[in-house]
Amino acid sequence: MGKSSLVTVIVPVYNTAPYLKECFASISSQTYQRLEIIAVDDGSTDGSSELLDEITGKDTRIKVVHKENGGVSSARNKGLELAHGEYISFVDSDDILEPDMYETLTSTAERYNAAIAHCSYSRLMDSDQRPVGGSGKVFVQTGTEAQMCLLKGELFTGSLCDKLFRRELFESIRLCEDLRINEDVLAVFQLFQCADKTVFIDVCKYNYRTSSTSSCAKTDWLKKSQDCIKATERMRDIATDQTVQKLVDERLLRCLLEYYRNLLLSGYRNSTTERSKVLQEIRELEERGTNISGKKLFEYLLMRNAPYVYVAMYGIYDKIRKPNWDI
Repeated sequence: MGKSSLVTVIVPVYNTAPYLKECFASISSQTYQRLEIIAVDDGSTDGSSELLDEITGKDTRIKVVHKENGGVSSARNKGLELAHGEYISFVDSDDILEPDMYETLTSTAERYNAAIAHCSYSRLMDSDQRPVGGSGKVFVQTGTEAQMCLLKGELFTGSLCDKLFRRELFESIRLCEDLRINEDVLAVFQLFQCADKTVFIDVCKYNYRTSSTSSCAKTDWLKKSQDCIKATERMRDIATDQTVQKLVDERLLRCLLEYYRNLLLSGYRNSTTERSKVLQEIRELEERGTNISGKKLFEYLLMRNAPYVYVAMYGIYDKIRKPNWDI
């Protein structure tokens, strides 16, 4: 048997000092040991920089790069510039890996000769671990089939962090640094398009840290909606399969409806021009055959024709149930 493949693990770091030791310990202790670990400090101000230098002394496979703050995509792109591995992986610096994650993904990728291997994940909510998936089933797909699953929200998410990529996929792809949200979904979509074969194994090997008390300001809702639209429009620009193009249009329609709703909730009296522009884009999608149906249609008609009523009704609904803004 030949020498095992080198896996480059890229970890962007920005002000996550409380979690760094646990995160890097979970990488260093992987049962798959042939790792190149690149930590990119993106201008941290909370002591993360000093902690990284300390952690480096405990594992010679870890390299630390310090740079000015430019966002997570900028940090990941810097890591890609320095990567030497046959495989590329990304880890967020407050997350934790199961000990055999890379052994599972590399063996799965090589068994099926796949350009991308990925797995399920668990959510770490405060002290609670909640698996998402875990059936143990294996799904071998073409890149186009994987794109369809991504757009439908089936099987897996658009996260970069629970995936292992052949390095050559990044020869012409970098993360978009002008997007702060949905940049990973766009990158995964592009990488799927370049992959002849992908394999998804439904076992939870990545632990994603979130907070049950987190919330977004209204301005963040607008930014999220805008970035979702930008990312989806870029997907539409590169999609070649007709079915994928249709699914992209459906996603774009959902993003536009989300943006329209957030414009109303953030101050509809001051957003008349922007709302008119969004309505025009929705009409253009409808003319291409992408239609609104079900509850979304009722909500859309109410937002468009009776914004005062919609905002009042939403205020009541918001007190009863916290909305889920995920697309």
